[in-house]
Amino acid sequence: MSVREYFDRNCISIRAWAKKHELNERVAYMVINKEFIGSDKSYAKGKKVRMAKNVEQIALETLFG
Repeated sequence: MSVREYFDRNCISIRAWAKKHELNERVAYMVINKEFIGSDKSYAKGKKVRMAKNVEQIALETLFG
């Protein structure tokens, strides 16, 4: 089961979940929907990549508790 399927099956709002965990809402949507593509080449992109990895880690902890 993917993280997206977990959120859908359990009626979890990505927006509310991101807010609860103090995460960037747009990055959370992109990570959960597997739309995030980034690299560590520039500071701004590197910051988003680190943020995305944080979102992914928290989402997996939510999924596998």
